[in-house]
Amino acid sequence: MKVGEIRDCYLVLTQLADKRLPVKLAYAVGRNLMKLSPEYEAAETQRTKLCEEYAERGDDGKPVITENGYMIAADRAEEFQAQINDLFDMDVEVELMKVDPAVLDALDADRYDPLTPAQIMAIGWMIEDKTC
Repeated sequence: MKVGEIRDCYLVLTQLADKRLPVKLAYAVGRNLMKLSPEYEAAETQRTKLCEEYAERGDDGKPVITENGYMIAADRAEEFQAQINDLFDMDVEVELMKVDPAVLDALDADRYDPLTPAQIMAIGWMIEDKTC
């Protein structure tokens, strides 16, 4: 799994972690978050270091941070992007749990929080492929 995919999966799962879900799906979300968390944290630490290294500096010598994040120096933006791409393109072994597609049918029950189509698509990697 690529570091960029780990980041995307982790962020989606954090959105689902507080929802009322069928027990099998809730367990898989929680377990996968635990498996992805160390890799996500390591990647974020490295990403932050890169941002600080390539950021413009203020008068105080500290990186400039706006409401949108670090302001990357224009003359170093291409090099910064290449470094970020290298980070997000790294392969990492993570064993994630999948669930039976039937678990999604239970989401229709009123006792569970509904998922948006975008959320369902975003966790498609967690659904076992029952074709073939």
